[in-house]
Amino acid sequence: MSNSAVCRRSAILATALLLGFSGFAQILTFDFAGAAGNEATYPSNFNDALLSASSISRSSVMTPTVNADRFNSVMWTTSPALDLNRYLEFTITPLPGKQFSISQVIFKYQRSNRGPHKLVVRTSADGFTNDMGG
Repeated sequence: MSNSAVCRRSAILATALLLGFSGFAQILTFDFAGAAGNEATYPSNFNDALLSASSISRSSVMTPTVNADRFNSVMWTTSPALDLNRYLEFTITPLPGKQFSISQVIFKYQRSNRGPHKLVVRTSADGFTNDMGG
């Protein structure tokens, strides 16, 4: 079975490590320890001081479901084709007058046999058209 999942605006993650600003520095992380798993949104646990606060959410066709210490979703597609309607997303916004660049994104995730088999990261920089790094 080959599932495709679009993490259109970001990605499935248990921990996202985004590197940027001047040199290599962690700018945003999500830690789901203590989460029920079915929250509509979940806040980042660390943001660089030059960023606005961030949270992760899921598309409206995804169903949140309880699974402790995770940001859990069901209803992923079972088709090998990319499904642009099923995704998790987060936003990275610099404070006014500031900017950043991303050189690396690190994800740690778990999936069941009915979860997505492929992760795709896309950004608003090109209207979510192309996969990052690919």
